[in-house]
Parts: sequence; structure tokens; C-alpha cells
Amino acid sequence: MDLGDYRLLCHWSNVLSSLLSVAPTVEENPFHQHLTPMVNDAAGPLRYTVLFMAAEHLAALHGQQSWETQTLHYHNLAIRSLSEALQDPNEAASDSTLATVLLMQLSTYFASDQDPRASHLVAAECIIRKRWSSSSWDSPCWRFLLSLFRYRDIMSSISDGSRPLLYGYAAAAVESEQLLGGITSLLELISQISVLQSQKKSIMTTADDEPSDFPFLAVASALETELGRWTAPSSEPDWVNTAEAYRHATFIYLYRVIYNIGTPHPVTIRHVQRCRDALRAVPVESPLTSVHVWPLFTAGCESSDLADRAFYRQRLKDMYDHRKLRSLARVRMAMEDVWVQKDTEAQRGLEHVFQLDCIDVLKQRGRVIELG
Repeated sequence: MDLGDYRLLCHWSNVLSSLLSVAPTVEENPFHQHLTPMVNDAAGPLRYTVLFMAAEHLAALHGQQSWETQTLHYHNLAIRSLSEALQDPNEAASDSTLATVLLMQLSTYFASDQDPRASHLVAAECIIRKRWSSSSWDSPCWRFLLSLFRYRDIMSSISDGSRPLLYGYAAAAVESEQLLGGITSLLELISQISVLQSQKKSIMTTADDEPSDFPFLAVASALETELGRWTAPSSEPDWVNTAEAYRHATFIYLYRVIYNIGTPHPVTIRHVQRCRDALRAVPVESPLTSVHVWPLFTAGCESSDLADRAFYRQRLKDMYDHRKLRSLARVRMAMEDVWVQKDTEAQRGLEHVFQLDCIDVLKQRGRVIELG
């Protein structure tokens, strides 16, 4: 490696990998534990992807336009070498290749532009299915990558309004403790809501359909009951509050999908405020804020009180200032766009303002956000 590559890899090891993980130390960080040895081992798509991401992040940290040439250079190398790996039968389903594809998906966190990028999750799904059918699929790194895919897949299903790619597949049962700790079990509930949303879209053909016409209300009621009884498995305060934020955001998501309600409905407002209280209790410097984007966005978009909105706006700004992930700035701007639309509808006296879905508002504006 030349000195420039070494500097970028050091940034990955010491800074970047920690921004992607909830682990409090480098030694416990699965990104560092599983991926860094492969990055250091040999030049290839994974190393070039890490170099590309590191250059993007350093540009955000230092505001240096000079990083743009390096970013483009490493991105091109990553795409070219990944294409070669996917054509090699021995490399196509390897840990390194899946890690590369997933990191390319995560690279949207660092990107300076707001243009929609190709989703790499479909490619990752193909790799997983191919590897899963083989006789030697298991490894600690592979299990971590499956958990990372599972999280990104579920978050993407929310923003796309689609069914998770691997819902009901054997890979969905993989434990995600390394990545998500105390909110792992909530992911399954969120995934089920996304499936209900996909099913609802396929049968609801007019805007006048009432919830009583929806044949999955029994499933929704069971999910609501389970959410009401759910408690965080961890006793560590930051994990408890993170889990509570996810639980209340899941309630908001469920009510939006099944009953088509949001703010100013009082039940939604209650969950918005409880989610706010849980998020406020976690210091912005905590590594757990790496998984706070979805509850922040979900509850933030449904907030109507000026003080609540001020908290959600400021928390995303503080997280950006601390982490310098450009996606955080895009999420904040997207949330503010939703507020503008909701306020405009309310000023016009339109009674359906509580039915405005934040994702639909953004799609109408051609906006794409990263909720993972």
C-alpha cells in the first residue's frame, strides 16, 4: 500500500468502522473484527470500497474538494473489481464479496449527492441465496453479514413500501446481537408490518376503502398487543431507551400502515412524545445513535408541536456535527419537507392531513433517504 491508501485504511479502522457499529469499543466492533482483516489482506473490491468510503468521510470532515478525485478513483476501482469477483465462481458468494456489496449500500451514508443510487440489496440477496444453498455457508463473518443485510433489508422495506427481500427465508432467523443487541426482536415485528403494508397495497384499490375492509386486521391487532407487552432484554440504560424509541416508532409505523392515521391523532402524538423522551435520554455521543435514524425520522415526521420538532431537528443536526455522515443532513431536510407539506395541508383546512404518509410525501418530491 502507498501512504495515501494507508491513511485511508487507518481512518476506516480508527473512525469509520465505529460510526457504523453500536459497539462501545474497537475490539467488540463486528465491522472491525470481521472486515478489517480482509481489507488488510489483499487489494480487491472490499479494500477499494473501504478506501472510497473513507475518502468520502474525510471530505465531509475537512471540507476538502481535493478528495473528490480520490473518491471517484477508488469508487471506479471498487465497481470494476466487484464485477470481476461476481464473475468468478470461487469469489461470487464469498464473505468478501457480500461484505463489499453491503458496504456499497452503506456508502450512501457518506455520499455528498442526493441523487438516487442503485440499491445493492438485490445483489446481496442473490449472493445470500446462492451461498445458503451450498454445504459450507456458515462462518462468524457470514452470520454478521446476514444480520447486517437483515437490518438494511427491513429499513429499506419501510422507505420503499415493499416486502423485505428475505422475509420468511431461513436467513431471517440469523441472530443480530452483534449488530443490534436489544432491538433484534423488534425487527421481526417491523418486518411483519412491512409485509402487511405490501399486502394492503395490493388489495386497496380506492382511497375510500375503510380499515374494516382490510382482511389483515387480526394480524395487526396481534402485533399491537405484542408491542404493548414487549420489554427490552437489556438493562443497560442507553439500550433500554434505544429499544423504547424503536418500540414507539414501531407503533407509529403500525398505525400508519394499518389504520392510515398519524398526527394530529392523539394516539400518534403520544407515541411521538414517548419516542422523543427515550431518544433524549441517550447522549448524542453514544455509539447507539448509529441506529437512531429510523425512530428519529418516523416520530419526527409525525410531530406537530414546535418544541417536539425543535428536538428532532436539533438531534439530527447534533448527530451530523458529531458523526459527519451526510445522510443525516438529508434525513433532516426530508423531515422538514414533510412538515412543510403537513402544515400546508392543515392551513388549507383539509381533514385528511392526518393521513399524509411521510414516505409518500418524499416520493412525490423525488426524494430518497437512508433510514438504516
